[in-house]
Formats: sequence, C-alpha cells, structure tokens
Amino acid sequence: MRAALGRVFGRTGNMLMHNNAQQRRRSTWAIVMLLCVISSGFAGTTFAAPGQSPSAAKLQLLGVSTTSYYGSYSERVNNIARGAARLNGRVVQPGRNFSFNAALGSAGTDDGFVEGYAIVNGRLQKVVGGGLCQVATTLYRAVFRAGLQIVSRRNHSYVINFYENVPGFDATVFSPDVDFIWRNDTGYPVTIYASTNPAKGTVTISLYGHSDGRTVQMVGPTVSNVVQQGTTIWQYDPTMKYGQVRQLVHGRPGMHVAMQRIVYTAGGRVLRKDNLPSQYLPWASFFIYGKGVTPPAGVKILPAGQ
Repeated sequence: MRAALGRVFGRTGNMLMHNNAQQRRRSTWAIVMLLCVISSGFAGTTFAAPGQSPSAAKLQLLGVSTTSYYGSYSERVNNIARGAARLNGRVVQPGRNFSFNAALGSAGTDDGFVEGYAIVNGRLQKVVGGGLCQVATTLYRAVFRAGLQIVSRRNHSYVINFYENVPGFDATVFSPDVDFIWRNDTGYPVTIYASTNPAKGTVTISLYGHSDGRTVQMVGPTVSNVVQQGTTIWQYDPTMKYGQVRQLVHGRPGMHVAMQRIVYTAGGRVLRKDNLPSQYLPWASFFIYGKGVTPPAGVKILPAGQ
C-alpha cells in the first residue's frame, strides 16, 4: 500500500500540495455505471446581465479550471467553443441544481454544432456535438475545486488523453441519459464564466460568487488494477479523402482510480466527504482511414460505422 497524495484547494480554487498521512487500500472496485437520482431545481439557472464582469459585481473566484484540447480536429474545436459559449454568463441561484445538458440545450447542426467522434456503446461513432465532454470535464473540475455539491457525475468509459494529467478527474455527458449536475449549496448566486483560447487550444471555466470560506482537499488519485490495452483498431470512413489516415485514440490501459474530496467549512469542520471513484476499460489505439489505404498487418479492422 502507499499513501495517497492530497491536494488542498483554497478560496480561489487554486491547488496546494500536502501529504496525507492516511494509507489508501488497493482493492477491486465495481464499475460505477448508475446515475444518481436527480432532484428538480433547474429553473434557478439564469443569465448574468450583458457586459457584467466579476470585478464590477465584486464577486470572488470560487473555483477555476483550464483543460487543453490542443491538437483536436476542427470539428471538435468548433463544438467546444460553442459549448463553452452556452455556459458563459449562467447564474445559478442558491439551493438550485445546474444541469449541463439542460444548460446546453439543443446542440444540433441548426445550432452551429458539427459532427465529431464520440464514444457510443464502446465504439467511436460520428455524432453531432462530439467534444462537449471537454466542456463538461472542465466545469466538473471547477465545481470540485469550489467545494460545491456534486449531484451526478459519471466518468468516461476509457482514459481520454486530454484529461489524463489528473487521473479520474473527468465527467462525461451524452444527452439525454448521461448528465453532469451540481448544486449551488452556498447562500449566494454562482456565476459561470467560460471561454476558449484557440491559439493555445484551451478552455477555461471560472465560478464566481461570495465565498463562505470553505476549502477543499483532494485525496488521491490512487491508481490500481491496471489492465493493458488491446490490439490497435482501424475503421474505414467513406467520408475521408483518398489516402487519408487519422489517429483518433492514443491507446490507454484500463484502471481503477480512487479519489475522495473533503470539503471543510471556514472553521475547519468537515462539511462533506465525497467518494468519486472511476473505472476505466482498456482502450486500444484507434485509427480511421479513407479509400486507397491498406491497414498494417496485425491490427483489428472494422467496417464503416461499426
């Protein structure tokens, strides 16, 4: 056994490192697939006044997160930018839930979203809105650091390279069944500010409100039960140009990640302890290819759309 690494987030949601003396047990965890039971309260989500800024409103930064999508294809970049814009300026009233899917609303081609690859039933498929999980993951990390109540969160089925800088620190969404939901359990409104930086390939989400002095400790992540990835997969895509090849997935092993969040009041009392485990399946490297391409020997070949 080994001691888990602890992280403490202060009032601004920034990360401080410290050693956690408690030993974490390694064990086999069941796959967490069921969603939490959701209570109502989405009507408490509104928009900030046009042009309102955190400084003008004299708000405090509660939590912030930046994730990188550098190297993503244009379809994914487009959807991330549009998804972030849908969240920007949202105001969550005290005691209300915030649903990512409800806030996002319609995300079809008529709304400016385009087809991108997403994980559907364990396979890569083209769906409108591929890449929105990047926005959901960034929001989840900001909510985690702010110490706000997490109502429903589910990890991806596989380790995604864009989020692996901190194992087990992601959130997946797929409307209407899989959602990320959190509650504003402070006594004041919380405003979401979301933006992308195309030059750097990053998306940033900041949560502003009035701090009650709570702090957050991350216990973990602790990785166990690692299972190596399988045979590389090549899938034919008839929409691709002649001779074109894209690598969509850089294979990652399966694993269990144990993580806990402890939220403290300003006086040091434990407000809540959240167990947030993640179970990932092993994922082989995944390529798509167009006409005129012969996949290399030894790979698993899938027909279009399988």
